[in-house]
Amino acid sequence: MNRPDPACAKDLIANCLLSERAMACAVSSGVETEWFTEPNNRQHWGTMVRHFGGGRWIDYMTYASRYAVDLPAKGADLEPSIERSIESSTEGYIAECRGVHLRRQAAALHAQTAATLQDTTGDVDAQLATIQAGWTGLLDHRGSEEPLDAIAARLLDQWQNAPASAPVARFPLTELHDGIGPLTDEIVYLIATPSIGKTAFAVQMCVCLAHAKIRSSLRSLESSREKIAQRIMAQVGRLNTYHLRTRKAMREEYDAARSVLPILADVQQYMRVNDQPASIPQLQAWACSEKAARSKLLVVDNLKHIRSDSRKRSTVEEIRELSAGVKTVRDSVRLPVVMLHHASDEGKAAWSRDIERDADIVIFMEEIEKRRVVPSAANNWTGEWWVEFAVKKAREGASWFKVVAKFDKAHQRFVEDGNE
Repeated sequence: MNRPDPACAKDLIANCLLSERAMACAVSSGVETEWFTEPNNRQHWGTMVRHFGGGRWIDYMTYASRYAVDLPAKGADLEPSIERSIESSTEGYIAECRGVHLRRQAAALHAQTAATLQDTTGDVDAQLATIQAGWTGLLDHRGSEEPLDAIAARLLDQWQNAPASAPVARFPLTELHDGIGPLTDEIVYLIATPSIGKTAFAVQMCVCLAHAKIRSSLRSLESSREKIAQRIMAQVGRLNTYHLRTRKAMREEYDAARSVLPILADVQQYMRVNDQPASIPQLQAWACSEKAARSKLLVVDNLKHIRSDSRKRSTVEEIRELSAGVKTVRDSVRLPVVMLHHASDEGKAAWSRDIERDADIVIFMEEIEKRRVVPSAANNWTGEWWVEFAVKKAREGASWFKVVAKFDKAHQRFVEDGNE
């Protein structure tokens, strides 16, 4: 048998390693250098190197059989020259193994892409979103070589030296922000029963960021862009859009509303709104696009309206799968994701406990009924509502604290302690 080309040695070694499925997964996610230099693993590499050096083409099974014979004969220690060659080539082995694995994944994904595009009966938008999500996922799971101490040092420098005006996603209520801190890449669930103000709070969050010239992106699966525009108009202009819609407003109020239009034009430069239906793959593709547009926050309203193939699953199983999908979306872009969701009658996340497990931050909104003022002619049909924000989970901030704010329904915004 002819002696193998030395240039092919690393590729052949990578093939041996990658024939083990579990090890292939480890390599794709970024194995540590120590894996190649620990004594037990060095013995494996040493045996393979000796076989390549001896001119033998081997597969994994041949190697395994030979290794069982070689080890008792050679003992636990490897020959010094073999040991040195392994240690000096460690980074090369890692790079080669990862390269082989990623090329195989890319080839499989290429074939899958072609097959998907040949299906002319499916939803083309969903197909393209699935394709984009697949390639994005391949690129985003290459692993990181940055040592943990270097990561910690970088974070300390970032925290200490970041300018006070650095763009960062945050909650609009000061007490809520102070308790949780700035958002970086968390999954935040905002949970409440209907008509408590979830959407209003999410829109207010985006509007406040827009005023600070920080981009955010809202995927409204429940309300149209027209409805979102009304909420923004009410917030930035302190307008009662109900009066405007029902023609109870005076001419001066309509004139005041039109004067707000330039402000809306400024807001929309930093607040991107999309009201198209979406599945998890489509949300992932949207998230990647918004990140490319320099968005610092993603908001989705709401979990139940994400498209899902639920023909064979219960609602609980569907929500559990969607919750896992939200994590996939976040992992693909490493941006904070605020997900709106319904609360059950028992005051928990509706339909699935997995939501609270998967989330980094969980905030429940509940009306304080004893402080409610019913709308009437005496108060110009505005009424008064107070809402309690209960933070029941925050992985990197304070948990189990509460913030109370007045919900100004007429203007679709929350005000701390009732201060205007």
